[in-house]
Amino acid sequence: PLCWYLAERRGRVVFSPRTSLMLVLGVVGFVVVEYLLSRTGDWIVSLAHFLILVQLVKLFGRKTRHDYWQMYLISLVHISVASVVTSDFVFAVGLTAYSGVMLWTLILFHFRGHLATCVSVGETNGDGQGTGMPTVLSRRFVVIIFLVLVCFWVGNVLFFVFSPRLKRPLVSFAHSALSRATLSGYGGNMRLGGMGEILENTAPVMHVTLTRDGTTYQGLDAPELEWRGTTLQYYDGQTWRESDGSSKALSRGEKRRVPVRNAITVRGDVVVTQSILLEPTGQPALFALSKVALLDGTHLSDCEYRGVDGTFRLIRPAVQPLRYEVQSVLEGPSFMSIGLNDYTTLPDDLRRSYLQLPERVSARVRDFARQVTSAAGPTTSADKARVIEDYLRANLTYTLKMEASPGVEPIEHFLFTRKKGHCEYFAASMVVLLRSVGVPARVVTGFKGAQWNDIGKWYVVRHSDAHAWVEAWIGKEGWVSYDPTPPGQRSLAQGANAFTWLARWKDYLYSRWMLNVYQYDRQQQEQVYKQANSLTAKMRRYVTEFGAWVRRLTRQARAAIFDPAFLTSAYGIVVLVVTLVVSAVLGVVIYFAGRWGLRRLAARWRRRRRSSTGSTWFYVEMLKLLRRRGLRRTPAATPYEFARLAVEKLGPQAAPSVHGITEAFCRLRYGEIGRASCRERV
Repeated sequence: PLCWYLAERRGRVVFSPRTSLMLVLGVVGFVVVEYLLSRTGDWIVSLAHFLILVQLVKLFGRKTRHDYWQMYLISLVHISVASVVTSDFVFAVGLTAYSGVMLWTLILFHFRGHLATCVSVGETNGDGQGTGMPTVLSRRFVVIIFLVLVCFWVGNVLFFVFSPRLKRPLVSFAHSALSRATLSGYGGNMRLGGMGEILENTAPVMHVTLTRDGTTYQGLDAPELEWRGTTLQYYDGQTWRESDGSSKALSRGEKRRVPVRNAITVRGDVVVTQSILLEPTGQPALFALSKVALLDGTHLSDCEYRGVDGTFRLIRPAVQPLRYEVQSVLEGPSFMSIGLNDYTTLPDDLRRSYLQLPERVSARVRDFARQVTSAAGPTTSADKARVIEDYLRANLTYTLKMEASPGVEPIEHFLFTRKKGHCEYFAASMVVLLRSVGVPARVVTGFKGAQWNDIGKWYVVRHSDAHAWVEAWIGKEGWVSYDPTPPGQRSLAQGANAFTWLARWKDYLYSRWMLNVYQYDRQQQEQVYKQANSLTAKMRRYVTEFGAWVRRLTRQARAAIFDPAFLTSAYGIVVLVVTLVVSAVLGVVIYFAGRWGLRRLAARWRRRRRSSTGSTWFYVEMLKLLRRRGLRRTPAATPYEFARLAVEKLGPQAAPSVHGITEAFCRLRYGEIGRASCRERV
């Protein structure tokens, strides 16, 4: 609106054609340089910038009808680019508003051309003023526009729902603007000591619907939900990295339902299905609750299963939102038997890797680990893990504000100097302390906690829920989770993100947009087809039953009317007479009503034709009649020349009518007589 005001107000700056051309060339050069210097190589964003700058140049230039059409076409390309670079629900609102403005613009273009035609012929009324065109903003006009807009949207919706879906998109944007910046806490590596304050991002990263036996399941405490993503094994004194363990690429046949090894559920297990809508994170990790029993990867293009830690991941990070389903065992007889990897016992090579410590870890840290575990006298790995977890929770403080510690081993600095940190420091410290006392352990990154949306009946996991915790190998129990981060302090930090009623509705609309529009695929289309077929079958059944009821009623009436006993009775004679009288009256009413209606329609049609041609409608009607006789007025012939030609062809008997109408037309056109006197002459 501001650009339109600056470009259309009086006294505005108007670029000459030469200046506009030079500016467009400058824009082309700027966009090319921007694309070449861009680190991501995202040409779609450069195209968006080019369109915006060119449209600005057009707004401030001299505009003809062709320029307005060019700006209109540029706006269409804007919408196409916006559909690629954004997946937010705001785009749906903007698209709805744009469709109305687009239709209105086309109508204005049409009427502007019609108005220019009326002004060019110089049509005037009796006062010598231009009559222009009929009133546009009438009730009928508004109704027609509304109906056209409804038909436009209904047609688009039907085309979207029933048009064939492709298995893959025609164009793939590898560096789409949909990709998000990677946040600390769930990446493939975790660097300690090199970061300052973690910026809290409250944007949703996952929408999870939990179901059990087909019904919504809300039996879990949202703050305690742990969405497991990646495990980090190797530590070099500054950065944690995931292991190079074997991974298995999932073939196309396995992508629909991929069972995890050792995941055999029995009766009594609480098996929960998680339908997850995952936003782009910039990382290949897929998230789910622990104790995964089954992965349904129907909507995943390329993924692999890592047997070393029981995680699933994409071969390439997703740049668009994706959805998948996971089944996890929360409790029951099989809960302890379902391992997070393929091994019932920890092999020696894996044990050595999960006990690895760099030389940078000082003897002070190792001695401190033995001191903490020996103080309470624990002997088992589970006791050692529990003691270390309790110590970290009780003696250190959770905070998001960290100071960089270059040149210092971050674990030692955290334990003895800083004594404050976020979840990554707590998890990394516990793993180092456990390994120092001979307990295999690893860091797990993912998310912890969620917010319940009572409108959509799903959990919302945000970037601010990113978390790191610990898994320790506890003999026959396998990998057991521990969280050394103080729960109360972290809950206070998460509690600052209020989930208001308006925020829940916004989240609901966004999720529905993503699931039902943005993620609409062939599987959903097949479900729509099945529902449409079911509805059609019901309608056919209802119509068949109604027809059978009408036929039964007709047979009963016919049997009653044509029964000889009924016809000879007084009651039957009265019914017959009344039926004949009513039929005759209805026939007469229908005849006269139809005749009256046809006359009104014909009169309205004539008035409409006359109003469409303005006050010179009589001359237009005469030209139509003459064209039927083979006489056409050429553009070079004046009205009087054409009248003489018509009289020569038709004969002298047509001279009074032709000359009279032509003279009235010329006088009305050039303003010599008023409209009332012209009507009398005609």
